[in-house]
Amino acid sequence: MEQLKKLFESFDGLGKIYLDMFMMIIFEIEYKERVFDFSKISYDDSLEYGDPDDAPKKYTKFEKRMHTTFFRYTDNEQEFKCKLLEWLSRPATKEGDINTQRWYLEGINKYLGTNFTNKDIDDIYCHLGNEVSRSLTFKFIESGYDMEVLEDLCSNCVFSVYFMEMIDNEDDYTIIDDYPTCLAEEITSKEIAEGFIEGYVQALGLDYEGSDMHEKGDHVICLEVWQYEEPISQVIYKKKE
Repeated sequence: MEQLKKLFESFDGLGKIYLDMFMMIIFEIEYKERVFDFSKISYDDSLEYGDPDDAPKKYTKFEKRMHTTFFRYTDNEQEFKCKLLEWLSRPATKEGDINTQRWYLEGINKYLGTNFTNKDIDDIYCHLGNEVSRSLTFKFIESGYDMEVLEDLCSNCVFSVYFMEMIDNEDDYTIIDDYPTCLAEEITSKEIAEGFIEGYVQALGLDYEGSDMHEKGDHVICLEVWQYEEPISQVIYKKKE
């Protein structure tokens, strides 16, 4: 288990890493999240501000949260590197707080011997996250983690999937997060692109709602299939309660 030993040495003591009985490598790190303090603010006021980060500090407080992610252990060194990029790139750029993201990014860089920036890891997540294409991840690793090679590979994609996390309000969508997930260059049909969506949302643990099958105020995930620069289909999923 040389990969595991090296992994433990690559991540500092800010978080915790362990191997469970199912051979899943678990990553846990505590962070603080700004939330509304409803002893000082009403529910209607919180709707007005929308996001605690936009509200006056006197109406908010910090609460402790635990960020957790995991992937299955493998003895194969190349596959282990793939999983590191595919499953840790999101928390390194999208989740927890700045210290959470820094912990994951610095651990990835130390393990792989790379020097990825915040933008690099965001691009890596967009192109490789959630194991959208293992073959593309292999090619990126074989290139020596060359970001230009990754961009070149993805520029050849005929189809891409745009992932948007949104609140469906009364007037229009309020987009919480919006970023492209680019499929591998060999994905060249609408059917394969839509098949990718099914696996993608299963990995995220979402309930299928179907196109436009949602109500105002729902927290939804929208995935659009694009051909080159044109959207050709849209699928809506609702986040599980």
